Amino acid sequence: MKKISGNGTYNLSGGTLNDSAIIGDAGIGVMNTSGGTHNVNGTLILGNQASGNGTYNLSSTGQVVVSGSTTVGGQGYGPSPTAAFHRNRRQAGSHRAPRPA
Repeated sequence: MKKISGNGTYNLSGGTLNDSAIIGDAGIGVMNTSGGTHNVNGTLILGNQASGNGTYNLSSTGQVVVSGSTTVGGQGYGPSPTAAFHRNRRQAGSHRAPRPA
């Protein structure tokens, strides 16, 4: 499992990355996919804990394929997590919005 938490950035510019992904678990996480394919096995989580801030940027020929669901803002405790998903994505599962604070 790839976890980008604290302050971290992952850049995928080609090839294939197969994993499950939590971007911005308890801190700031950014995933940039400008080329290649990011296959997420299970749930893609953007901004997991109350302090989490996750951003997923797609550009150029980059693709993300999620086999499960996409959760934007995981924990509903304290301030609402901040999360963003930029550009189009191919999604096989469902989306869940953040819970109200």
